[in-house]
Amino acid sequence: MTRANPWRVVCASAIGSDHVLAGLPNQDHALVQQVDDRLVIVVSDGAGSAMYAAIGARLACENALALLTTVSGPEVDVRDALVTGIQAAVRAEAEARTATMRDFACTLLGVVVAPDWSLFLQVGDGAIVVTTAAGYEWIFWPEKGEHFNETAFVTQRDAADHLEVAWRLAVDEVVVFTDGLERLALDFDKRVAHPAFFAPMIGALHAGADAAELEAFLASPRVSERTSDDKTLVLASRR
Repeated sequence: MTRANPWRVVCASAIGSDHVLAGLPNQDHALVQQVDDRLVIVVSDGAGSAMYAAIGARLACENALALLTTVSGPEVDVRDALVTGIQAAVRAEAEARTATMRDFACTLLGVVVAPDWSLFLQVGDGAIVVTTAAGYEWIFWPEKGEHFNETAFVTQRDAADHLEVAWRLAVDEVVVFTDGLERLALDFDKRVAHPAFFAPMIGALHAGADAAELEAFLASPRVSERTSDDKTLVLASRR
């Protein structure tokens, strides 16, 4: 018999002020699904300069979720199937719109946590942070190009070369966020996760905070004055 999944998860997103001024939609997308005893999280950030970035982010999440919900253990290799599946879906959409793959440029963050193992993957920026005995630990450092706002996209030709994958023992708490929150959540000089950001977030989750409260925080002046980009945050705990 499969036991019930014990996870509590809250997911929220808020549009960035730059996107409001430019008349753009929120180009982030996130999906969360609990499958038997596993938790699956996928998050994507559409490139602000891409015409169909929001659609690209949605397609990336939908296809990544469909694949990751089938992962049954560390013996499963998701690398080729992940990139191939996402790019096939984006290519079909691009052809239908007479557009290019670059028009759908987006990043990808993915998490699967089972009772005794976990899988993490990432293309581009944003980050995944887990709670450990030592504090808060990032899984992959955000990939940046020559300039801070440059990164890799799961839609680009060599996306497989930028795909980072890590299998680990199971974790009890995980936080996933797009690059709009990087400067609040990460110390780029010391390359560490800020406890002052994560401790209150996890504490609020334990206290019963819901998506509306999390969205209000992301849209609040205290956050908006520090970042003008779209912001998506997923908090999950089974403690």
